[in-house]
Amino acid sequence: EGTQKLSKGITQLNTALTQAVRTVVMLEAVLLRVGSNAVKTGMAFDESMSQVAATLDIEQVVHQQESAFARLRNEAIEYGRITTFTASQVATSLNELALGGLSVEESLSALPQVLTLAKAGSMELEDASTIVIASMRALNLSTSEVDTLLDQMAKTAQKSKVTVQETGDAILKTASAFNLAGQDTATMNAIIGTLGNRFENIADQANTLRTALNRISTYADDLGALGVEVEDSTGHIRNFIDIFSELREA
Repeated sequence: EGTQKLSKGITQLNTALTQAVRTVVMLEAVLLRVGSNAVKTGMAFDESMSQVAATLDIEQVVHQQESAFARLRNEAIEYGRITTFTASQVATSLNELALGGLSVEESLSALPQVLTLAKAGSMELEDASTIVIASMRALNLSTSEVDTLLDQMAKTAQKSKVTVQETGDAILKTASAFNLAGQDTATMNAIIGTLGNRFENIADQANTLRTALNRISTYADDLGALGVEVEDSTGHIRNFIDIFSELREA
């Protein structure tokens, strides 16, 4: 009887040891995989930041916290920590901003705006970066003024049938024309929202709108015959909302 108990005890011990070994092996495999993924993620981030440095033509100085590269790198890491985007994605967005001609300071200022736009519109960071850069260039906006534009885009999406991304895409097509005609961003967003409510394909309407904006001065005499003045007393084009409202009533 004693021998049987000993044999049974040894069998149970062997089983327990075997299970323990299997658990350790599985744990090591998981840790190895996690470690490998962490290394790959870290390498991808470093590669993205190297590209940022190359685009901006700055040295990759990490140990000096006030260096341009360290500030950009730290921002990418921080936003990768507090947002749904990874540090590598944020770094890629920084490079897009740099490719768009933004300086280090402008890129740092515009980055949170890009992240906000991407989140609000469920957009890819690359698309959000493109919209922010194009808006700044076409409308001659500073990074601080972009905040106002993004608020207007969000309100346009809330009050019309167009999404934030559709609004952004329409702005990409019409911003230069609105700016050349002396129209402000509030007017631009209001007209895009109105078109979105009346037509299904806002992209096509944006192309038509751009053409109309570019040609409106050439129609000054014809519109004047209808009682609609295109220019004010100073020779500047009037607010398009007022012009279009009068056209509906003419």
